[in-house]
Amino acid sequence: MPNSDTSAIHSITRTLQRLITLLFIVSMIGVVAHIERAAAAEPDAFVQSMASRALTISSDEARSDEQKVSDLRDVFQNGFDVDYIGKYVLGRYWRQATEDERSDYLKVFEEYVVHSYAQRFSKFDGGSLQVGRSDKFQDDVHRVQSVFRGKDGQDVRLDWFVHETAAGLRAVDVVVEGISLRKTQRDEFMAVIRNGGGTVAGLIKDLRKLVDKLKTA
Repeated sequence: MPNSDTSAIHSITRTLQRLITLLFIVSMIGVVAHIERAAAAEPDAFVQSMASRALTISSDEARSDEQKVSDLRDVFQNGFDVDYIGKYVLGRYWRQATEDERSDYLKVFEEYVVHSYAQRFSKFDGGSLQVGRSDKFQDDVHRVQSVFRGKDGQDVRLDWFVHETAAGLRAVDVVVEGISLRKTQRDEFMAVIRNGGGTVAGLIKDLRKLVDKLKTA
């Protein structure tokens, strides 16, 4: 891979790891009470429920690392609209990709995100999350406001954006102090595709390499 490609993919790693770590850490803490499935019909309760389930999994010492990744994948799949986010991140290149490339891309996109946050959550050392009010952001999108307070007393604002799907509410974006996770991912992926000759196949190849590294880390 040329130096420009290596630099770009490393930029993906740094940026996504930073945002994904914060995203999933704050979603997994501060909510230890069980949230009944019926309550999750409301956007704010949905966010709390997802955090509670993830916290239970990640803090269970009886689970192996492999089992935690598998169980957290289930939380991610049931908490986020993976296909929607993946398509958005790929932007105009989604329309240009073949059916096989689309399928391969969505699979490796999910694997990359899951392994990134699952590994880094184990390093979390405390803090709290307060979920605030929710409102309708667009016709079919709700915004749930929350604040993460770290052990150092610093507050970080997070806005969760969720929409209704056939399977229920799913998150489509998290904005951390004004920085959109999915928009940041799209910008980074676009740069890698451009530097790699403008092909989706090149991005898929690079992401697979990153996933392999994460699995053996």
